Amino acid sequence: MDHGKERVIARTRIRERIRRKVTGTAERPRLAVFKSLKHIYAQVIDDASGKTLVSASSRDKDSSTKGANAAAAKAVGVLIAKKAKDKGITQVVFDRGGYLYHGNIKALAENKPDESQISRVEAIINSMTPDERRKQHIINGSRRKRIAKGSGATVEEVNRLLKQFVQMQKMLKSLGGMAGLSGGGKKARRQAMQRMRSRKW
Repeated sequence: MDHGKERVIARTRIRERIRRKVTGTAERPRLAVFKSLKHIYAQVIDDASGKTLVSASSRDKDSSTKGANAAAAKAVGVLIAKKAKDKGITQVVFDRGGYLYHGNIKALAENKPDESQISRVEAIINSMTPDERRKQHIINGSRRKRIAKGSGATVEEVNRLLKQFVQMQKMLKSLGGMAGLSGGGKKARRQAMQRMRSRKW
């Protein structure tokens, strides 16, 4: 038997052993993960009813990063956490699916936002005028270049942020940080970013 098949059989045994101990309920469903060579998948499952409550993957259009690397795993972790919160789910029991708890699996489970990425987003937002934060549709090409120059980001990063702006507004609103993106002062924006850093799932 080749090494690849041995690994699959060993992982299957581990997965079955974990499933005997880890069971999802309506109050605390099970977060199950699966990874292929191209993508990463996550499901929040209520085993008592046999239903999948929410799911996310690196294939989803809402996922900020595609693929099967650590960045994609973290993005899937953030996305599944957001979807679970929208459903009122605040606690889960983690099922690593027979995989070792490191690399992509650890990145998905510990889905804390990247500090450097948060700082870059904060700099872009701070470089916008109050009108631009309230009315993103007025941000044309020259404004985007000005925002990029003022924040130390690239125009591509500004474009990416603007595309995700509606989604970010919803997320920040759920964290009580809406004021930071709707014309509030520097203190309000700083508080919003602090909430992002300290958020728990």
